Amino acid sequence: MVYGLLAGSALLVTSSWWLPWTLPSLLRVVGLEVRAVERLETGRLLLSDLSYASDAVRGSLSSLEVPAPQQYLWERWRGDFTRASLLQVKGLSVQMLGGEAEPEALEPAERSEPFEVARQVREALEAYGAWVPALLLEDCSLRSARGDLLLQLPMLRLRDWQLSVLLEPAGLPEALDTLKLEAVLEPSEAWTAQVLAPAAGLDLQLLLQSREAGLELNFELSRATERVVGQLSFSAGTWLPLRASLQSERLSIDPAWLPTELGQYLEEAALSQLNIDWEQGAYTGALKLQGAVVPPERASLPVSGALKFSGDLERLRVDVLRFFADSGQLHLNQPLEIDLRDGSVSERAAFQANFDLSQQAFVPATGQVDMRLSVVPSLTGGPNVRFDLSAVDLSYETYALARVDLEGRLEGSLLTLDTAALQPASADAGVVELSGQTDLSTEVLDFKYKLALAPDSLNAMLEPLVLSGALNGQGVIVGDWDRPRLEGDFDSLTLQYPNLKPITVSANYQSEGWQQWSVDASAAAGGARIEASLLTRAEQDRVLLELSRLRWSDPVRPTLELPAPAQFSYRFGGEAEFPESRFVLEDFRLLGVDSAIEL
Repeated sequence: MVYGLLAGSALLVTSSWWLPWTLPSLLRVVGLEVRAVERLETGRLLLSDLSYASDAVRGSLSSLEVPAPQQYLWERWRGDFTRASLLQVKGLSVQMLGGEAEPEALEPAERSEPFEVARQVREALEAYGAWVPALLLEDCSLRSARGDLLLQLPMLRLRDWQLSVLLEPAGLPEALDTLKLEAVLEPSEAWTAQVLAPAAGLDLQLLLQSREAGLELNFELSRATERVVGQLSFSAGTWLPLRASLQSERLSIDPAWLPTELGQYLEEAALSQLNIDWEQGAYTGALKLQGAVVPPERASLPVSGALKFSGDLERLRVDVLRFFADSGQLHLNQPLEIDLRDGSVSERAAFQANFDLSQQAFVPATGQVDMRLSVVPSLTGGPNVRFDLSAVDLSYETYALARVDLEGRLEGSLLTLDTAALQPASADAGVVELSGQTDLSTEVLDFKYKLALAPDSLNAMLEPLVLSGALNGQGVIVGDWDRPRLEGDFDSLTLQYPNLKPITVSANYQSEGWQQWSVDASAAAGGARIEASLLTRAEQDRVLLELSRLRWSDPVRPTLELPAPAQFSYRFGGEAEFPESRFVLEDFRLLGVDSAIEL
């Protein structure tokens, strides 16, 4: 045994010389690669360019500086770590490689209990804290499997239970993209922490206390004179809090805290009379909202709202829900109670909303919109919603509709449109009707449509052609959301052109998605008749048209036919020396008895 102690002491004393040679091989056993290990003048060891890779994670480290073993053990025995035992990490980069799949939901019995986690952490600190020297991390980062930056950690310092962290979470607004954390983690005392967002003026204070059979977290979020206070209490053996509360008389919301796409339209906002309580699985809550939005090139518009709710893990009851603005209002006519297990309701409830689009400036639209939404009990579970919407004098940019009426329902995942009627610019201009259903779970479409449009509403678009009768048509919309298929036809209609005989036109059509259309059409005038079949397709920067059939018959001229398919294309993207060069016609010929047309 004496010889063993002597040998061990000799190895320890000489470790600064033999460790740089053997450490790369030792680290390789656990999957770590290191480019170089050198002994500094102070006796400390510097490891450069470390890397690690597995199926779940990939990491690299610019440098790791560790104390000499004999220095570390001497200070550990003395019970006072100095800077000579500092563990210094620089340039740590970690990339998660677990893919983008959602984590599996855990059963309640598998979830970590806060009380038990806190107990285990305290025990670990008490057992091993005396062996941990001061730690300094600099310039660390965490990335997703796609390489997107998730978190930047410019600095983390731990010494004598004092933790200091500078955090830069990615994706947050500029006012919240730098956070400072200071914490005291004494194993035998209450833990305290402070989180600051200097640019936002936010200060979060936390106090975590362990009780004999429970855990209590108190926190306070402050900004100037405003406060939000809260508490969470956990008991042993549960992962949900036994009690929780959140209160605030008023908290202003700075637009700089929000994503740019939202914050740019918000002049001011504040939550007031915030009061949320949780007690043994049941909760109640209430809050009010006041603010002002700023539409583009318009004066600010005041808005307000209120919410009051209660429930538990299986049930949510909304007693008050209302929103008011100069452009309209939304309110709940009677309480709404939802079964959170399947989305069903136990009693009928109704929402009502009306908006004057001319009083807003977020979209270039005007018109009056009224909407009613009823939620009713369902025998099969899941949502059962009836909706009714009407709008008059609608306009969007250069488009106008005299009236829109929608009636339908949502039952489970099945969305049914009983009637949808769109009237163009005037009430006597005709109507477009749509009905059918789509399954939100399978995204399958099954709709029918019918249109009957008066000629006066169309002639302005057809000039100098004049439509002498109504445009009538019908069809279906089937397929799925990503690739809908439209099939339909137009009844015969008559077009007139100055100094020409009336032209009678009919057509049927079919689409594959929105990019490809096939059409069979015919036109007749003065005994002559043209029949054609064509396919048009949009591809990147051009439109292709393939004419597969064309027959031109005339009582006084030879019949002409297309002997082989002809293709036309028009390139709308890129540059062109002259406009005509965008159009390409390939081998177009019409042949008949002793006659031909060739381009």
